[in-house]
Amino acid sequence: MWEEEATEIRPERSRKIFIAAGVGLILLLLAGFVFLFPFGFVSQPVLAFSKREPSIVASKTYVNPGELLALTGDEYGFWRVWQVNGTVTVNRFGPLGEAEWVGDYSISKPLVDINGKLLLLADSDTGQVFIIEKDKGLTRTATVDGRIQAVAIAQTGHWLVAYRRADANPESFDTELILYSADGYELFSTTLVNALPLAAKLNENGTQSFVMVNKLTASGLENHVLSYADTGQLIWSTQLPSGPPIGLAIKPYADRIVLAVDKSIVCYSGAGQPLWRHEAQGVVQDLDFIGQSDQVAYSSQKVSIFSFKKQSLITTLTDQGTLLWQYEVKGRTPHVASSSSTLRACIANNLGVHNVGIDGQVRWSHKYAKGELDPAEMDANLAVSGSGTVLVQLTDGRMFVLRGE
Repeated sequence: MWEEEATEIRPERSRKIFIAAGVGLILLLLAGFVFLFPFGFVSQPVLAFSKREPSIVASKTYVNPGELLALTGDEYGFWRVWQVNGTVTVNRFGPLGEAEWVGDYSISKPLVDINGKLLLLADSDTGQVFIIEKDKGLTRTATVDGRIQAVAIAQTGHWLVAYRRADANPESFDTELILYSADGYELFSTTLVNALPLAAKLNENGTQSFVMVNKLTASGLENHVLSYADTGQLIWSTQLPSGPPIGLAIKPYADRIVLAVDKSIVCYSGAGQPLWRHEAQGVVQDLDFIGQSDQVAYSSQKVSIFSFKKQSLITTLTDQGTLLWQYEVKGRTPHVASSSSTLRACIANNLGVHNVGIDGQVRWSHKYAKGELDPAEMDANLAVSGSGTVLVQLTDGRMFVLRGE
């Protein structure tokens, strides 16, 4: 009898021993993984500051700069738009940072789009629209009867506005979309049923528009992109990956468009043909085409599941959407900018600026001098002119223009 009882107990003890050994092995493997990768990140080459530095051709410090809304470069110079206490200030600078024009507008909820020498500024709440030209200042005003959701402008002066009518049912998601000529004549209007626009772009000559929308369907909210001809004909539309929309970028004549949603970047031809899809390691923060090429540079941020430590990356993709080069960037997640006249990507964050060639080689770097703010509390944005000069705006009010090799 005792022998039978002993026989029944042994397997139970063995099972416990095996379970304990298995748990111990898992903990050992996990400890080894954390030891090798303490922050849960795969090792990336770090973007280091080059010994080659650009020259500073202009610098200025602004008191209480406010919130930066837009900063872009073109062949003629730079646009900068910022808001302080309900006033939106629009600055126009030459390629060397020389001030050419400034205007102030009383706007509570501004929307901005820029295309070359033209800038469109709108007040989302009042429906007011202001068209501003590089050499002339304010050239046209208009008002739509509703709350503006998105705007876009072409270099020809065509402009697009998406708005919810003032008398719309609060439960409705319908949005009006109108394209105007440079003279202010309506070229087409259409209703986006159950769709809220998130962003919009026009190609350079205003013949094609792209609208990124949240569409309400039976299965919930979906991300879509719609493309219209200047006649109002819907050229193509497609559903985008799910997740929080980030933004879109188009080449000047819209032969390619890239859209970012969460960690996904998708690329289409101007005719709507899907070209490639890329999954980033972290949430995409900013993206742009590099010059006139089909290559795309983007910044992203990933968070470790072990330590919640953040890692910023700058990545460039080939015209097929495959990885070309990638760096880890110390400091905040950088902004990305390029110019149509060069095959280089410029990036800036709270620590400095880098100019990187399409081959991944750093051409020059600039590290900021110590300012009043702690670098951890500071951020930076940048734009590149057609002549290759780089305007950098820091959140502590410092602005300077760099010229490298």
